[in-house]
Amino acid sequence: MVNEIEIASEIKSFDIVRQFIRANCSDENISRKLYGRIYISVSELVSNSIVHGNQFSAEKKVKLRLNNLSNRWEITVEDEGCGFDPKLIPDPLLKENLTSESGRGIFIVKNYSDEFFIDKSGRRITLIFYK
Repeated sequence: MVNEIEIASEIKSFDIVRQFIRANCSDENISRKLYGRIYISVSELVSNSIVHGNQFSAEKKVKLRLNNLSNRWEITVEDEGCGFDPKLIPDPLLKENLTSESGRGIFIVKNYSDEFFIDKSGRRITLIFYK
């Protein structure tokens, strides 16, 4: 089953995202740990899309797509920004970056998801979580 939503690039849209994740994952026999990994990862990507991708422009949208397959969830987050080059993101584990206030989101998402793909020149990220 595939479900999609589109939200405005505003912080208040996070409530819609939370409800979307809950509605699409709560009917499954899902562990709290897996639900947490999904929720944190999607929240981080939506935050990055709103702040960095769409730069809080409410006219620009963030699209979420969740495909609930028999053995996995495929979740895609896409914004209307300029995209980014993942090679230019500093390694948050380097000593000089440990105290930085930002820069850990993609690292967290990569480590929480089972598979991680960036396409559309950094405007769309797809996550895979195995059940």
